[in-house]
Amino acid sequence: MTSMLRHVTQLLTRSVTTLVLVLLAAFALTRIAYRDPATMLAPRNAGQEGIDAVARALRLDDPWYLQLKHYLFWGPDIQGAPMGLVNWPPALGYSFQQNTPVTELILSRSQSPRHSRWAPS
Repeated sequence: MTSMLRHVTQLLTRSVTTLVLVLLAAFALTRIAYRDPATMLAPRNAGQEGIDAVARALRLDDPWYLQLKHYLFWGPDIQGAPMGLVNWPPALGYSFQQNTPVTELILSRSQSPRHSRWAPS
């Protein structure tokens, strides 16, 4: 029994370690690839006020360790679509075409009878 418990503990430890390393790598690569993420994510015709609003939503004014904490647990709050590990249901982004969070689109379509497998055609 103890060998089984030890094996499960090792697997969980490896899994959590891998998850943390992947999240850290994604955070670091995002910061390296986009020198100014607010400028990259703001609309092309956005003025400095729009760029500053995106920077505030991404919390780019905070120190890196607070940015990382926010990235992991809450994520950016863009157009009312919070992301991160503590949000349920998980946010899948924001549809600028439909002007609504993607998770809400999926949930609304999965609950409507015309998209149901059992609804009459």
